[in-house]
Amino acid sequence: MHFTTHLLAALAASACAVSASAQCSNFLGSCSGMELRFLGDNGGEPWLHANGGCGDNNGGKSYGFFDLNSKFTNHNGNLAQSDEGGFGHSCRNIRYENGVLTAECGDNNGGTPTTSINLNEYICNINGQLECF
Repeated sequence: MHFTTHLLAALAASACAVSASAQCSNFLGSCSGMELRFLGDNGGEPWLHANGGCGDNNGGKSYGFFDLNSKFTNHNGNLAQSDEGGFGHSCRNIRYENGVLTAECGDNNGGTPTTSINLNEYICNINGQLECF
């Protein structure tokens, strides 16, 4: 019974995440001046900054940051969306252009292939705040 409850809860959460991610995209449609910044110690963690702002529901703009390292991971040399995050620890030469995040990431075989992910497919603007589900 205990296992079944946990399994059902995990399946429900999984379905919600898939459903939300299908709806949460296209931040570039309402945000401008996006740039990659590294914040923190030792070169910092990769963050996306809405330098030109993201529109909110009141006709204003928010100029916030989004922690890319918390929602994207390195999966054997490939960037992928994941709540596990942490790609910044195993990737280098991280760059951002027109919604695409590119990096050279360790593949667990000694290589560091170049990999990219279209952030516009995973990040959305919710009332001026960048979100990823």
